[in-house]
Formats: sequence, C-alpha cells, structure tokens
Amino acid sequence: MIASVGTWILRLSAAALFAALAEGLMPEGPVKRVGRLACAVVVLLVALQPLTGRRTRIPLGVSLDSEGYRARLAAESGEVLKEFIEQKTEAYITDKAAELGAACTCRVTCAREGEGTWLPDRVTVCGRLNADQRAALRKLIETELAVPPDRQSFAGGE
Repeated sequence: MIASVGTWILRLSAAALFAALAEGLMPEGPVKRVGRLACAVVVLLVALQPLTGRRTRIPLGVSLDSEGYRARLAAESGEVLKEFIEQKTEAYITDKAAELGAACTCRVTCAREGEGTWLPDRVTVCGRLNADQRAALRKLIETELAVPPDRQSFAGGE
C-alpha cells in the first residue's frame, strides 16, 4: 500500500513537472491558454488515477512513457523555442530601428546550429529607412546577431 502511494506521488510530481516545463516553453496568447488547460487535464488524470484503477494516459491514447511521444514533444518544444527566439529577435530589431528614428517591421528566420541552439539566420526588414538608418541597422544586425549582410534584406526605402 505504501509503495503504491509512493508511486502515485512520484507520477503526480512528474506530471506536474512536465506541465510546468511545457507551460514555460509555450508562447503567450491563445496557445498558452490552451496548453495550460491541456497540462491541467494531464495532471488531473494522474491525480485521479488511484480512483479509476487504470494507468493514466495522455489524451489520444499516447502513453506518458512512449518514445514516440517523447520524440514528438522534443520536436514541438524545439519549434516553440525557435518561434520564441524569432519573435524576440524581431522585436529587438524593431526597437533598435525605432531608436534610430525608423518605423519598420521585420521577419527573422532561425536555423539550428548543429544539434544545439536556434540562432537568427536571415533577417528581412520592411519599412522606410534612409541610407544612414539602413547602414546602422545592417551593422547592428551583423555585430549583435551575427547575421552577415548577404542574409539581410531590406524592402521599402526613402
């Protein structure tokens, strides 16, 4: 009896840790709200497992210890991280352009470096920038984000 209680507490702790990690990787907005609900359902299913007498499964019948699920989760969390880095980098470039007196939008595309971190790979800036603003922004993108000029593009202009 005590062993089964210990196992239940361990599973509940693992589910809560998984939910916290997943929630931390989710971008703000509707995705996070839906993800938070899904995590809460998973934790609730694990918490109620002793009452049902069945092994808790994630919706759609994927087991918590399934290798396929783990691989899919790793891929999805990598995509979430990639999107997060792209959004933050776009905001950073837009803010730096505003400091230069230019109003623009930008699109950043990240690429994975080996099996490591996602890094900005290409930048497209759209807006009305004069030659000085464009040169300053091009230099900033190259020095601070390590995106060479040949992978930077500017649309619009004076």
